[in-house]
Amino acid sequence: MMGLSLRRGALAGVALSTLVAAPAWAQNDDKDYDDQQIVVTGTKMIGGGTKNDVPLADIPNSVTVFTREMMDMRDTASLEDLMLQVPGITVTGSNPENPSLISRGFSIDNVLVDGVPVSGFPGTMPDLAIYEQVEVMRGPAGLFSGVGSPAGSVNFVRKRPTGEVFVRAGGTVGSWNYLRGDLDVNVPLTTDGAVRTRFSGAYQDQDHFFDVAHTSRGIIYGIVEADVTPSTLLAVGGHYQNLDTPVQTGSPRVCSTGWMSAVRSMPSASRWAIMWNSRAMPLSAFRRAIVSVTLFECNSR
Repeated sequence: MMGLSLRRGALAGVALSTLVAAPAWAQNDDKDYDDQQIVVTGTKMIGGGTKNDVPLADIPNSVTVFTREMMDMRDTASLEDLMLQVPGITVTGSNPENPSLISRGFSIDNVLVDGVPVSGFPGTMPDLAIYEQVEVMRGPAGLFSGVGSPAGSVNFVRKRPTGEVFVRAGGTVGSWNYLRGDLDVNVPLTTDGAVRTRFSGAYQDQDHFFDVAHTSRGIIYGIVEADVTPSTLLAVGGHYQNLDTPVQTGSPRVCSTGWMSAVRSMPSASRWAIMWNSRAMPLSAFRRAIVSVTLFECNSR
């Protein structure tokens, strides 16, 4: 019993010493950190395909925003690559270069470029080299982007010129003879940066795991901006995209003689019909445009 009481007394002494010493530690910490300042820096995400710049916290929908930095870090080159990373989106279809994007059980058909609704995607599975940000909204988007399916919307925000000079270039090499190069050039045309231009482009060339298949994709984009007055901006820009890709729609599993025997590299289309070409050349304003084809804009900031 005496041994037990001694142990209890020792434990009580340790607890008491801890309680007594704790205020001393707290006082020392306060004294050490009184003169230090902590600064937290962050980025306020806005957009989501809305008519105005709205903070994400104020949008009553699920929104996923991919910035240029995120797309570069994840090597996201096409819209299909991006959509595979968005929660709640199912990428399906018979052709890998023209898949269906399903959200909430419906196909996404609300597409915007710089917040302006357009008819369909800017090119079949648009290349993302010319976009600064891609915003995916899931759920009914009629409040923000107009009439459309309850699936959601995709807003492509194109790159805009800045007042600094820079040249960025990159390249990617992969399997099946995959080669890709990207270029982004920004140049102010005046010393004060009031007139500036930016050009971006990319070219991709690759084979596929099945025979007689080859894909080449090229895109080029240019824009010139000028600050006419402190409250008026004039911008002229446009882009062109070309895509040559194989048609791969799948093969039947069972034929008249039983189970079909085929190797993985067998194409499902004839040699003469395996290539498909798609071109897109929209010339559209960047914000608050009514018509789909225009060469300039003047808007109040």
